[in-house]
Amino acid sequence: MSKVRKENTNRKTIARIVLGIILLAAVVISIIEYREMQKFETTDDAQVEGDIVPVISRAPGYIAEIRFKENQSVSKGDTLVLLDAQELKIKVNQAQAAMQNALATLDVAKSNAIAAQVGVSTVQSKIDELKIRLSYAQTELKRYNNLLINNATTQQQYDKVKTDEESIEKQLQAAMDQLNETQKKNQSINE
Repeated sequence: MSKVRKENTNRKTIARIVLGIILLAAVVISIIEYREMQKFETTDDAQVEGDIVPVISRAPGYIAEIRFKENQSVSKGDTLVLLDAQELKIKVNQAQAAMQNALATLDVAKSNAIAAQVGVSTVQSKIDELKIRLSYAQTELKRYNNLLINNATTQQQYDKVKTDEESIEKQLQAAMDQLNETQKKNQSINE
């Protein structure tokens, strides 16, 4: 019996050793699994590791439609969102109105420039006419002066011709002053 007992004891010892090794292996595996599970969340409100890339639109505005789902992969050139065009249409309309206003202002400026050129031409024509009339009046004045010296005309007729010549001189001077003023105005418009 002692041999059987010794064998039973050896078997019990081997069984205890195997059981100890299995138990030790289970503890080591449990510790490794526990540490591994500490790295990751296993709850419903867990966080995902990933890259966040900001999306910047070329034009600011309110979003009218979203064309992607959360965590969906997208490629370069994909339309992700559509912007509400109402605000952009308003800005386009404002820009067009400003352009129309600028064009109208340009038309007014062109009209003013043309009117100023016409004004200069008109005054220049008047000056040319007055120079011709002044030349004639000066010739008449010389003629009446000779007639007055020879007692061939009256003093009254001579005075009338002299007054006409002086009047034309003053009109010519006024027209030249007007031309200078018009040219100054044109110059300030062109600047």
